Amino acid sequence: MATPHLDPRAPPVSIAPVPVVAAKPAKSLVDLLPATAPQTRDELTGDLWVEIVEQLDGANGLLNKVKDWDDLAAHATEPNVFHEHWQLVPAIQQFAPERCRFALVYRRSKRQDVAPRLCGFFPFLESGGRWLRPRRWTLWEHDYCYLSSPLVRQGHVVETWQALFDFLEQSKSAPALVDLPCQGGEGELARALTEVLFDRRALVENVETHTRALTQKSPDWAAYAATAMSTHHRRELRRLWRRLMEQGDLTERALSANQGRAVESWIDSFLHLESQGWKGQQGSSVNVTSGAEEYFRSIVRSAYERNRLQMFGLFLNGEPIAMKVNFLAAPGAFAFKIAYDERFAKYSPGVQLELDNLRRLQESPEVAWMDSCAVPKHSMINRLWKERRTIQHLRISTGRLLGNLEIGARTLLRSIRRSLMSKRVAVETGPDNTPETISPQTPTDAPPSHSIPIQ
Repeated sequence: MATPHLDPRAPPVSIAPVPVVAAKPAKSLVDLLPATAPQTRDELTGDLWVEIVEQLDGANGLLNKVKDWDDLAAHATEPNVFHEHWQLVPAIQQFAPERCRFALVYRRSKRQDVAPRLCGFFPFLESGGRWLRPRRWTLWEHDYCYLSSPLVRQGHVVETWQALFDFLEQSKSAPALVDLPCQGGEGELARALTEVLFDRRALVENVETHTRALTQKSPDWAAYAATAMSTHHRRELRRLWRRLMEQGDLTERALSANQGRAVESWIDSFLHLESQGWKGQQGSSVNVTSGAEEYFRSIVRSAYERNRLQMFGLFLNGEPIAMKVNFLAAPGAFAFKIAYDERFAKYSPGVQLELDNLRRLQESPEVAWMDSCAVPKHSMINRLWKERRTIQHLRISTGRLLGNLEIGARTLLRSIRRSLMSKRVAVETGPDNTPETISPQTPTDAPPSHSIPIQ
């Protein structure tokens, strides 16, 4: 770089010294940190292993693991009441087909005085394994299980997923594919699974993703409900409530704790109420489905004994016209079933009871959120419940050839089908997005065709 030219006739420039203000020697910020970090993990820092249980009873059966199972559920990263032992064991007894495989992930402690603890519980159903159908393990779900997310101990999520997939990759008895239906698509469990699958470079098919209604506690339940409904809707519900009160003595009742065998009469009333509606007419109510009534009675009794049950309803002249069953799983809850007397359908007793459900949620100190367990786009629930949770179904290859081929082939076929359907819609609608008249018999106002994803 050239030296700047200085004019010898220019006056000398005086540079004043920079004043020193509170000067102090520089110090590394690392030196400010404590010498030892606070302990954030428990004593479980040893190795992990997977134990496969194939039966309910017996010396090595699942019932011998109930104590560990309950401890895991109490310390799970994300609660799932449907996989706790008091719900899953009756379901296995009533609904489970053969070839169940229960994967239990244990972790040792480096301390000799601390016993290994259960860190993951995965109830699988095995299928396939014949001809060219690859063997598949699917997280088991039945007609009354509305969430299949596994129980995983808090603070050990990534390691538990890693241990499970290490076993699935290395064991000769493990499947080529793992199906994870009805999984929570957000939260720590989902993030840890994504991290583990990315590190393993696993082939993953997203079979389906949707949202369903969720509600979270609000400081003011009335304001919450008001913002979820239009002024007209609120006015109409008030009118229907007044008309309903004109029919007789209308009361709100709830099953309280320590009422002895009162729970049995509530169960009987709910089953009778449900059987009188459309579910009973279609043969899908609990008391006409094989094994369902025994399962329902068992889990409601168990929830009541554990103080995990919410059961309440609207009663007209002493008879129930709408009833609801929820299960508590701190810090949340799961809406399990609702039934109403269709003779009073014009008064919307189900909607009136859902408003009462929202009020009870805001008044329950142990509940921060409630999962609706409803189908996607449920007309009534989605109208009242403002929040949503993501539910997804993943299919994962464990690295075996048949598993990789099936996921690759299904992904290719789905892409081809969607491309063909897109071209078909484009031909039928024409360049200006209006239906073309192909023949005189083709109506111009026919609805467009919709593709059905390959499952």
